[in-house]
Amino acid sequence: MKIKIYLLIVLMFSCTYAIKEPKKSDEKEPQWIKNGADSRFPNSFYISGIGYYDGENNPKTKKFADNLAKKSLAEQILLNISGSSQDVISSKKIINSKNKSGIIEESESQRIATETSVDIKELEGLKIFETYYDVKNKIFYSLAILDRNIAKEGLLQKISGMILKSKAYIKEADEYFKLNDFVKSLRFYTNSKKALNGLEDLSKLYRGISGELIKSNEDISIPNIESKILKIVSSINLKVISGDNQKASIGLPLPFPITVSATYKENESEIMVKDLPIYFKIMKGRGIISENALTDEKGIAKTTIFKVGASGIKENIVEAEADFENSIGDAIKIKPLKLNIRYFLPIKEDFKILVKIIEKNMGNPVKDSQIESNIIEGLKRSGFVLSQDVPIVMNNEGYLSHSELKKSL
Repeated sequence: MKIKIYLLIVLMFSCTYAIKEPKKSDEKEPQWIKNGADSRFPNSFYISGIGYYDGENNPKTKKFADNLAKKSLAEQILLNISGSSQDVISSKKIINSKNKSGIIEESESQRIATETSVDIKELEGLKIFETYYDVKNKIFYSLAILDRNIAKEGLLQKISGMILKSKAYIKEADEYFKLNDFVKSLRFYTNSKKALNGLEDLSKLYRGISGELIKSNEDISIPNIESKILKIVSSINLKVISGDNQKASIGLPLPFPITVSATYKENESEIMVKDLPIYFKIMKGRGIISENALTDEKGIAKTTIFKVGASGIKENIVEAEADFENSIGDAIKIKPLKLNIRYFLPIKEDFKILVKIIEKNMGNPVKDSQIESNIIEGLKRSGFVLSQDVPIVMNNEGYLSHSELKKSL
């Protein structure tokens, strides 16, 4: 099936005023300051913006005025996009704030004044055409001009480039999908989506400048690409092949490796998914595990616990999760694909031991001994529980004989 891309291009066969290099006006105030517009740049072919800023005649003051002129121009484009009928205030007079040294500081309000929600800084055909400094009132004026035709042509080239790049990635993804290489297919679909990042903003900007819409094939769109990605991911399943519900011993490897498979379900058939990263993690229990594995040609991934640790619980759990990070990343949110594998450890009967602590200070018994408390706390941390109901019988030397110890336990 051939994919066609339709771009609406409207050419204006009219004479336009050539924008000259920026210059400073002479002492006579330009008419665009008084009128709020310049007759040399009719609105049908140009968008203009005027900015002015209080301050000395220096590069910093000029920069503020230039930015305000561009902001004014961007506001007009933004209104064209939103379709609002409200008038745009071409510029605002902002009073400089000075510190004790008399040095001009850029306040937060001034910083915001130079920003806009429409990004025009890379538009072709945008220039500060003319500047003027009012010596008497110490105000710097700037006139920004955007040639609509030049801007339109530049935007069309960028938009066409993004669409063609995305289309090429989609073609690669479709081919890999036909070959049942689902991981590579996901990677190229993701690249095709990334290639379209910013397309919507550029299309809006084009509409705000030209008043025209760009028509494109729905196949080359972010929603369509996302649906392809979600279809693949939602059709992949994990299942345990072997290693579930096995008995293990502390300090030894698992008797059998943990084996899982990844399959793609299509209608009633299942297709093996190769090269899919699987991440294994001990969720309940302790041990040293090989965490990362890759499915082979048969869709199989294996791992093992090299040394099972003591967990104090009978049922221990290893989690296996399909890792789509390398193929999808954060391009789209997906539901995690994971499953649990269990192994069991024997639980020993409780037993009691008797610990006698003798501490003397210059031959005298010690009460509330810190050393005794430290020993007891250490035993507790090792898993022992202090019991008060063990009958203890000491001999004359303060020690228990073997038979007495056996009786007391």
